[in-house]
Amino acid sequence: MYVVIGSDPAGVMCASALVDKGLPVTLLDAGRDCEPEKISCVSELARRDPEDWTSEMLRPLAPPLTDVMEVPTKLAYGSDFPYALNELDTIVQHNARCTLSLAKGGLSNVWGAAMLPNPGDILDKQGIKFGQARLAIKVLQSAESHGCQYCGMCLEGCPYGVIYNTRHTLRRLCASDRFVYRSGLVARRVGENNHDGAFVNCEKDCETGEEIIFGKKIFLACGTLPTTRIIMNSVGVFPDRLSICFQPYFFLPMVSRKNFSGVIDERLHTLAQLFIEVEDNSISRDVVHLQLYTYNSLLRRRLQALTLGLKPVEAMLERHVLGRLLVLQGYMTGDGNEITVSPSRSQSSAGVNLNLSGDLPDFLTESMKRLCRKLRRNTNCVGAFPVTSLLKIGVPGDGNHIAGVFPMRCEPQNWESDRLGRVSHFRKIHMVDGTV
Repeated sequence: MYVVIGSDPAGVMCASALVDKGLPVTLLDAGRDCEPEKISCVSELARRDPEDWTSEMLRPLAPPLTDVMEVPTKLAYGSDFPYALNELDTIVQHNARCTLSLAKGGLSNVWGAAMLPNPGDILDKQGIKFGQARLAIKVLQSAESHGCQYCGMCLEGCPYGVIYNTRHTLRRLCASDRFVYRSGLVARRVGENNHDGAFVNCEKDCETGEEIIFGKKIFLACGTLPTTRIIMNSVGVFPDRLSICFQPYFFLPMVSRKNFSGVIDERLHTLAQLFIEVEDNSISRDVVHLQLYTYNSLLRRRLQALTLGLKPVEAMLERHVLGRLLVLQGYMTGDGNEITVSPSRSQSSAGVNLNLSGDLPDFLTESMKRLCRKLRRNTNCVGAFPVTSLLKIGVPGDGNHIAGVFPMRCEPQNWESDRLGRVSHFRKIHMVDGTV
């Protein structure tokens, strides 16, 4: 038996590849899920056409309104179940905001469905490439499931389940007699025995007790922080410091030159509409990736909050402003941006403490100014101009683009991994997620 730990994209893809090779696989997962009352609300919506929904049905799924200048945490159906908040108690973060998940499907529960960019060439001379966003969604209806209903609920959580989630792949895997899914288990340590195999020590989630599970090989796909912690717990010795690579993350509001009326009642999806790639060495030596979002209910709620309940002002903003608002979500790609990880011993059941400390790169402020100037110079072509006063840069770890604690090397040194994702202490235990 081969053991895969974690049901995020890395875990289910690893399990799928093994099963396709005809190998027996057991996938271990904490498997936490959304609150039953919210699932009930989602099921009620899924049974109806969006035109039959009422505000009372939607209210339980609305995320709380955060400060307009804060980078919001994306929730699923108004729930924070994708995030293992109790596990964060043993992770001390200074100027960093990294997350981890123990949910079934991991952070794919709050994924924006973005695939690889699909660039065009209209603005190539300006170092700007753009194209319609490539999204992992089910567009067409079938006998088994809905297609996209363009209900505008993408960012809150799709009631019809058409945005790709690794749960979809798990359902397919569970139909195979070579695959077993076990939930309610949180891996804490792994090891190798003297025979031909490896083992994992699991803590029962929401229960007391432990369980040891054996396998021919073990594949760790728990996410960057949990996998790092499992390796530290298992090896028993700690380096003074490690580092996590991250991509700086930001929000930049835009205002369209044209006002589009009727956006509140329009049937549309609210995922990214366009991908924009900026290639300009004066801004960054690496590509700046931008995702353009148009109207969504979160924008409307933020506008409503600014009116302080004054209905005439709210109506005026919705008529003249809401149809112009756009948001760019961006990442400064490339390496060299690091969060320092300092492990220390702990008496908690989670094992080792992880102390994280991050700093934004010195060049970022100037790079963002140059990016805004470039967008402003191309207003006529882009059709919108940036509102630089509302630019919000996230702290290191925001956006969940973190990876590379144990970087792969052909000839790995201490605390580096080989090309099969193994640190020097192990031969049958492989890291297959962003940790490498």
